[in-house]
Amino acid sequence: MGRGIRNRKTGQDGNVKLGGLRRDRRECFFIRAGCISSVKLVKMNNPASPYFPNSFALPLEELTLPSSSFQLKRRTFLQTTLAGGLLSATCGTSLFAAIGASPSAGPLRLASHFGQFRRLAGDDWRTQLDFLAERGIHALQENALASRSEAFQWELRRELKRRGMELGPFVGVAEYGREMFGTRFGADRLRTQAIHQSALTVARRSGATSMIVVPGKLDPTLSYEQQFHNAIHFYRQLANECDRAKVTLLFEPLHHGTMNSTMFVSSLAEAIDFCAAVDHPRCRLLFDVYQQHQQLDDLFAGLDAASPWIGHVELGDSHGRKEPGTGSIDFTRLCHQLRKLNYSGLLALEHGNSLPGERGERQLLAAYQQLGLIETDLVTA
Repeated sequence: MGRGIRNRKTGQDGNVKLGGLRRDRRECFFIRAGCISSVKLVKMNNPASPYFPNSFALPLEELTLPSSSFQLKRRTFLQTTLAGGLLSATCGTSLFAAIGASPSAGPLRLASHFGQFRRLAGDDWRTQLDFLAERGIHALQENALASRSEAFQWELRRELKRRGMELGPFVGVAEYGREMFGTRFGADRLRTQAIHQSALTVARRSGATSMIVVPGKLDPTLSYEQQFHNAIHFYRQLANECDRAKVTLLFEPLHHGTMNSTMFVSSLAEAIDFCAAVDHPRCRLLFDVYQQHQQLDDLFAGLDAASPWIGHVELGDSHGRKEPGTGSIDFTRLCHQLRKLNYSGLLALEHGNSLPGERGERQLLAAYQQLGLIETDLVTA
């Protein structure tokens, strides 16, 4: 049986597969270019879907999967829909910025964590930064940054700047046990705002350019549509403030391997819909390669479908969540596809080591050298 999630509106196992994604059967949803042989687009002003007022929709009954005699190419699709103004109506200007390929996205850039090379670099976090910089890893992802002292956050900012390094995302909001946008959304709004403002303050202080957001659990007593509406309204307002602070929100879909996830954003398809509905360049999704390989039927189709909204990528082979080459994911193809998509964000080393001690850390470096992400002479330095 294909992997997917149960329909949150009906409770049925009736999922639609598009481009390697399993989507809930909702009134409307976004589609990946190149997957459609014939569609009928209708103007929708549906009070049941307040988060897409006056937008174009694709009703499920009007969708026809590709026939063997027809293949709509991505470029043709974009040229056609741009001419008619469809993409502007559905996804807004953020999609143009995301898929409007820049002249060059530059090389793929790695981000490591504190402690990842502790045996080779030593226990002091400053010497660990030196070790990374000397080996061409010029970014850091410190998930626990918000729990660090203010003095450390300021000092980390100075030390990274001195080495010409970038501070990637940290975990800003991780509400695993609370229903943020359910029946108590109004009563708890000030608390929810305070949590996000606190994380935004950490980002400003430390110089982080993005923060990871896990926007709570689903409230089983309120419709998914209403919770979606509450969340969209909240994050549209917050995104404007994030824009002034130059901080991007990274929404992480979490499924935890169960058929009926309790998380508000539990799948890649939902994360895409969410970011598209907020429609702001400061609202992006986190693409965890290991997690998505577990959940999707086709990892690379999912990557392609999500590409306009991806703000950060986390690496880890599957199974085992170790360095590339220890599982079944084709990382050479992954890197090629990211370059083809002009991905310009960071690639975080979000995994463990397959071997213990210094051997494991050297093997980790060698794995990325083999992918062409670290130069050979830097690995052996």
